[in-house]
Amino acid sequence: MPSDKAPRIDKISKRVNKHSVPAILPSVTCMINESLASNTFPMQWKTPEVIPVLEEGDHEKPNNYHSISLLPVLQKYVSVSL
Repeated sequence: MPSDKAPRIDKISKRVNKHSVPAILPSVTCMINESLASNTFPMQWKTPEVIPVLEEGDHEKPNNYHSISLLPVLQKYVSVSL
């Protein structure tokens, strides 16, 4: 994943996650294994930050916007594993 993207709802940038992998890998591995064993997914990782993005036209008209959902960075790693 590119590390120059904006931080997600957890406000942790991909760059920070990328550089902290050696320190957080055991904990993340434990969370992933527990998630797989219990067939559950952390509720906090299911909560997106929804951002309106102007497509084109008048910014006063709601129909000119589409939304994007930002999820925590670690959620992306776990959902790929599941």
